[in-house]
Amino acid sequence: MLAITVTEQNLAGFKVGADYIFEDDSSITVADDLVIDAAGGEISLTAPAIMIGAGATLRSKGIGGVADGAVTLTARDDQIRSGIALSDLVADVVSGFARDTATIRVG
Repeated sequence: MLAITVTEQNLAGFKVGADYIFEDDSSITVADDLVIDAAGGEISLTAPAIMIGAGATLRSKGIGGVADGAVTLTARDDQIRSGIALSDLVADVVSGFARDTATIRVG
């Protein structure tokens, strides 16, 4: 996929049973002021870049004796690079192999 923007209009498409699962190879953006309420289910976001909009809420408070669900944000960039040029290798050594980054931004 090429970036997910989660809005009120497409939120239901990410519901799997009681859980909300968001995964993308590029990025996930949760729209400003959007409320994602799993009511005890899991909420999981996994992408190299995750942006939670201003005023957005991710919650999973259990109801009627149901335990609260986990809210997990995993920013991971584990792309395999091929065709490395000598200049890329030198840059990797100088930077400590820290050229790829993963980010979570809230608000």
